[in-house]
Amino acid sequence: MRKGQIFIIMAIIVIVAMVLLKTSLNLTSILENKRFLELGLENLEFQNLRNEFTKTMQISYNQTNISSNLNNFISFSKDSFLSRATILTAIGLTATFPNVAQNITTPLNITVMNYLDEDITSLNLTFNNTLQSFTSVGKSSVLVTNFSFNTSANINYSLVLNYSSSSFNSSENITIPVEIATTKFIGFFDIKIVSNRLMQRDKFTEIIVLNSTRSV
Repeated sequence: MRKGQIFIIMAIIVIVAMVLLKTSLNLTSILENKRFLELGLENLEFQNLRNEFTKTMQISYNQTNISSNLNNFISFSKDSFLSRATILTAIGLTATFPNVAQNITTPLNITVMNYLDEDITSLNLTFNNTLQSFTSVGKSSVLVTNFSFNTSANINYSLVLNYSSSSFNSSENITIPVEIATTKFIGFFDIKIVSNRLMQRDKFTEIIVLNSTRSV
């Protein structure tokens, strides 16, 4: 084989190698851009989910079934995310009380929603020095209970939620702001989504004034 032919073959090999290298770099860039775009979309979806909790409460503020609407929303969102290979887990606690009158005993209605994909084996609620204990809250189930309070002035109570399963223990301290002549709805939520790309989690509390007869 002549030298000229050897040089031509080597040149062809170099050119092919450069083309393959450029193609590989372009493919890596495309894949990286795709991953970045998917992460951005998941971040946006999570923020939209967070906002929808607030919207659901605001839309339902003049209804008596806010907790039921939230429960349905969580269930729908869970199925929707699952169809896109994303796991949504959540625990929600809602508290509501009717119009508060001075020195009159007022009920505090509590709803706990378990969407953690596992049973809660122990759940304790403490409010105004009163403890209530529950031995089991199954996954995708709802626990309803109530406390009461009596106050002569505006006050911030604390509702302590302790719950555990075979894989975790958790504790939350939720403020219940009570105002005379006011009805309120308080919602606490701990939501998390997990996909093969990322995990996002947020804890937040929303407060809706349902009715107020306070004089201005």
